[in-house]
Amino acid sequence: MKACSWRRGLLLAALAAASAQAHAAGSVCDDAPRVDVVYPTSQAVPENVLRFYVYFTRAMQRHSLAASVRLLDSNGSEIEGAVYRGRYELLSADGKRLTVLMNPGRVKTGLDSHELLGRAVSAGKTFTLVIGPEARDTRGCPLGDRYRKQLQVLPARLQAIDPEVWGLEIPEAGTQESVAVHLDRPYDHVSLYHRIRVRDRSGALVPGTIGLGENEQSWRFTPGSAWQDSHYELVINTLLEDLAGNRVGRPFEVVHEEDASGGIAPVREVALQFRPGRRGAN
Repeated sequence: MKACSWRRGLLLAALAAASAQAHAAGSVCDDAPRVDVVYPTSQAVPENVLRFYVYFTRAMQRHSLAASVRLLDSNGSEIEGAVYRGRYELLSADGKRLTVLMNPGRVKTGLDSHELLGRAVSAGKTFTLVIGPEARDTRGCPLGDRYRKQLQVLPARLQAIDPEVWGLEIPEAGTQESVAVHLDRPYDHVSLYHRIRVRDRSGALVPGTIGLGENEQSWRFTPGSAWQDSHYELVINTLLEDLAGNRVGRPFEVVHEEDASGGIAPVREVALQFRPGRRGAN
């Protein structure tokens, strides 16, 4: 009898512990992770778009992400071979930004996958980027809501970047107004933050903050102190990329000698000159 009571006590204790653990887990996951924003933010992309960036509200488990990302065609069927499945998911150091690469074999012409299957998405059609509940954060909590973003497909963007066609809004000297750059197309937002800088007449970098406009088609720089009545340079690293991987003076489609030899293309800079104006000047 005593043995029976002892076993019953153990069972009740185990059930209580399991209930408490489940309740604690439920409480932890009440604040479930979600997709905060996806870049490009535009609702339309070229058919040779190279990558997407998915920002989560919480740090995510790397191994849970591959199965969560899908591209669906206009009929709701998964587009096979559209997304590059590497050995490791491209997750930022803080675990909150996932880089989703399109399968480069289907983006770049002349490669076997492209010749056999064509591009994963085609101009004039739509597709949907889906992030499913397979994605889990570092606590083990699944994505709170399935994320869907429908996109219109535009013709392929094949031209190299030419900063000379950009438009500049020049600020007034003596102010901290922004210098604004109106770009000729949407650009990769990470590239915009890292590949354009402002230098003063001495060649020193000007400290300040960078902002991007709608659909990542404009770039704005606000200096930390007032502009001088002097010459400045907008310095563009030639590794700057648009949504299709085109660079300054170098289309993504073109195969250069250094590509074939396995070498690394030289990094250069190009500069656009500007001088803050003076109010009242003709």
